[in-house]
Amino acid sequence: MVCATAREGGGAVYVYGMSMLTERLQILVSPDQRRRLEAEARRRGTSVGSLIRQAVDARFGTVSQDDRLRALEGIRATEGRFLSPGELNEVVTEERDALVVAEERDAQPEAASSSSAR
Repeated sequence: MVCATAREGGGAVYVYGMSMLTERLQILVSPDQRRRLEAEARRRGTSVGSLIRQAVDARFGTVSQDDRLRALEGIRATEGRFLSPGELNEVVTEERDALVVAEERDAQPEAASSSSAR
């Protein structure tokens, strides 16, 4: 997980948290275990997957203290302006829109070349 904190002029503090989940794991559980997991996830207002990740971290630990300190040093060394959550959402939307436009543009030559070959 990558985290950063920024304070804006009005005193608002924003904390960014980003976790890259890249590994898929499939497990088999009994019907009773599934019911208990789903009930607990509902009670906590989270997903079963999140509940299982929390249980794994609680049982086997998370990032080492040294890794956390190195990450904190990296965050403290970060220079520049942090974006508010609203500004960050705007950047993400702009990037998504640009990808859609690029995909549409890249798809057009294929359509044009296939119709001209007829």
